[in-house]
Amino acid sequence: MDVRANDKSWVKLLHKCADLKETLSANKEANIFIEGFINGLDLNMNIKREVIERSSLFNLITANLKLALEKASLSK
Repeated sequence: MDVRANDKSWVKLLHKCADLKETLSANKEANIFIEGFINGLDLNMNIKREVIERSSLFNLITANLKLALEKASLSK
């Protein structure tokens, strides 16, 4: 199923991901639950911060941020 094809489900997911990001900034793991996520199915899963930190997308974003800071002559 492509969640992006369903606007309502996509917006639900984006909002939950924003909440999840905030929760993971203070905790090592968090649960995400969306009732009636897509086609009447619920989404319920546990996410660990370390899994996201090891993902290639996270590494790409981190590398680009470091490069941007260097170009702007700024530090963290």
